[in-house]
This record gives sequence, structure tokens and C-alpha cells, in this order.
Amino acid sequence: MPPVVVRAALARGTFQLEVVTDGTAEAAYVSIDQAGRSLGGVSPETGTPEGLFDGFVPASLRTDTDRIYELELDAADLEPGLHVVTVRVPRAAAGSSPPFFTEATAYIEVGGAAPPADGGVALDAEPADATSGPDASGSADVGGDAGAEACAFAGDPSQGDFDGDGVVDPCDDCPETPSGLAVGEDGCALLSPAAQAELDRIVDAILAQRFEAALDQNADGVIDVSDFVLRANRGDRP
Repeated sequence: MPPVVVRAALARGTFQLEVVTDGTAEAAYVSIDQAGRSLGGVSPETGTPEGLFDGFVPASLRTDTDRIYELELDAADLEPGLHVVTVRVPRAAAGSSPPFFTEATAYIEVGGAAPPADGGVALDAEPADATSGPDASGSADVGGDAGAEACAFAGDPSQGDFDGDGVVDPCDDCPETPSGLAVGEDGCALLSPAAQAELDRIVDAILAQRFEAALDQNADGVIDVSDFVLRANRGDRP
């Protein structure tokens, strides 16, 4: 699955959020803490296909070549403490219903005192398929291997556990895992190699707009994100 990298930087009271993706991206939608919140003076979307992007704010496309989207907002609009940034990137897969999209989650901690020279912003959590670390500009990339660095909130029961899988919410890359499934340290359900390979085939079929009866989990004649979710939930656990 194509990666989504989230970058954040705070300078002179302005919070700059960047979403870096690839040529299959059609847009980038952002919410902070909860859907329905205006960001940077931009109102959240309504009436999107299947409601999948309702309550999210569209980011602006900065460069078409690299598919970098950006959203700028006043740092004063973010209260001190931990904030959850959710990014949804719809992919070019004509005819997919509901639309196929990639979702990434990042965690931003804003200090309560006046921002120090580094901006007072720290990013903790990593979505899949990228790497994490500071870049040459001094901002931080959020992405990648969830096992590369221990989550700072692991084992802290005060953080809450929405899906009850034993992984606290700030460390949980899959915060709505169905009850009873075994999960890894990132809070996502464990899959056998065969199940993961079939999920990869479903993603390839969606992006290529190709139909394969063996992948059609709900027998509706279309390979789409519903088939991906149904196959992931069905399991084949190791």
C-alpha cells in the first residue's frame, strides 16, 4: 500500500502540517482530535461519498509532482496537551464504492508554556509503511515501522483503550479492532502470511480496477475497500 507521511513543524506561532503521498492520491483530508472541527479557517467537508470524509478538512495541494498537501493553522488554536491527527487520502480507483483510501494517524504533543526555540511540538506515533525521524528542515516525519521505537504511553492505563485490545489509544494504530482478535504491539490484528498476501492482492486489484472473483468477499461483483475490511476481519490468525 502506498505510504502516507505526515510532517509537522511549529514556527512563529504557526503550525504547519504536511501530508506527503504519491501519484495515486486524489486529495488529503485532515481532522484533529475529532471530526467536525474547523482547521486553519477552513470548514469541514459534508456530503462526501459514503460520508467517509465528512467532518474532515481538505488540505491544499502544494506541489503536484510530489503530491504534497499542506494545512496551516494558528498554534493558539491547539490547546496544551496531546492531540490526535487523522489523515485520510482517497486513491485513484474509479468505480470503487465506497471510495478506497489510506488512513494515517499521528500524535502531537503541544507544551503548556510559551513555545521554546524548537516550537514545543513532539510527534510520537507511526502509521505503517514509512520511516520516522527528523528531516533536514528540522521537522519530524511520522510513519512506518511501529516496532522501531517503543510508544511513550505504552502500559499507561490513564490513556484509555477504546477497543479494549490491551494497547492504549496513543499507541494503537488500529483503534477499532473487533473484540477477541489477537493484536500486536501496534494494536493491529495479527495475520498469517497467507492472509496478508490476500489483502495485498485486494489492494492491487482495487488500484488496477481489476476484478477477481476469488477476492470478492461480499460477492457484489466489485473489488473495493469493503472486501479488504471483510477479509482483514475474517482473519486466518497465526
